[in-house]
Amino acid sequence: MTHRTRIVLASIFMIVSTSQSVATDNLQRCSSIQDTKKRLECFDSGIKTPPEKKQRPSNEALARKATLNSLKDPDSAKFGKFTQVTQTTACLTVNARNAFGGYTGDQQAFLLKAENEWHVVAIEKDLGHSQCIEVMSKQSE
Repeated sequence: MTHRTRIVLASIFMIVSTSQSVATDNLQRCSSIQDTKKRLECFDSGIKTPPEKKQRPSNEALARKATLNSLKDPDSAKFGKFTQVTQTTACLTVNARNAFGGYTGDQQAFLLKAENEWHVVAIEKDLGHSQCIEVMSKQSE
């Protein structure tokens, strides 16, 4: 056994010694195994990792994704304010390059949610974010 292996095993012993006695018993059992591969498998079997929680993307992230799909140059997109007006309507400020390569300035993406997905209804330059919110709130009435 190399010096480095001894240090690693000593570190493992120190960490485990602070846990429950059952874990200590398992560690002692594993460390007594002579075959390296089997010893490591023994150590690995005692490690319990919590299951990963799948986080659902936020409404803003989903709205951004839908908006990106509507742009000529999605890589150039710079997002601003996002407001979810109702459960099924939202406004998102976006600035992206047009077909000529120039930035358009802030535009408002009008979004509707259907079947749990956001869809861009329109992208308008002539309205501000607050006006978009006003239009979308009337839409839901």
